[in-house]
Amino acid sequence: MTVSGPTLGWVEKAEHNYRTVCVLRDQLREPLNDMVCFHCQQCGEGYLKAVLTEARLDFPKTHDLGHLLQLACARWPEAASLASMANSLTPYAVEVRYPGRMPDERASRDAVKAASSIRAACRAWLDLPPEPDLLSTRSEE
Repeated sequence: MTVSGPTLGWVEKAEHNYRTVCVLRDQLREPLNDMVCFHCQQCGEGYLKAVLTEARLDFPKTHDLGHLLQLACARWPEAASLASMANSLTPYAVEVRYPGRMPDERASRDAVKAASSIRAACRAWLDLPPEPDLLSTRSEE
């Protein structure tokens, strides 16, 4: 499958968020867990919107990954297996941007695993070449 230009725009945004997570986790002495979680959510959102765009399915302006995933299941029923991961990332779209909600290292690791899984599944559905999972070894520490 050759993906469309608008789809590639979403993929590019998602990959920028993924690379940001890589930098935040690997290049800083103490990871900024709130920002790691935020960019993991944004990565998942971007990839789900890429799938919806490629499938020519309309979607609202939302950060709710569970809702985006439900829409994607119309053309990709197997995506339902990602529901718990998508739902776990949704709160990080907004909550971590305000004082009082600071995810810990475990939440950050879980967010990385969820985003990496959603990224890999979406890339496979879009028939994009696999990219290395730059976070897998670090997220296991």
